[in-house]
Amino acid sequence: MYEQHARALRYLAWLAAGLFPVGIIIETLKQGMSEPWAIYALLGLITVLCLANCHADWRAGRGLAGPPRG
Repeated sequence: MYEQHARALRYLAWLAAGLFPVGIIIETLKQGMSEPWAIYALLGLITVLCLANCHADWRAGRGLAGPPRG
């Protein structure tokens, strides 16, 4: 039972870690871009890597168990 909860929290942690740089990019774009483009590229790369880890973890665990079929 707790294994399912731990797996769901791991997915949510990767998702949150991937969306945090997106929030930083959006806020800096609203305030006017003062940083160089390389910083935005690095934040985008961090986002892509975190979301890829989330997807890989999801595929390895075959997602959360749903109700039995059949």
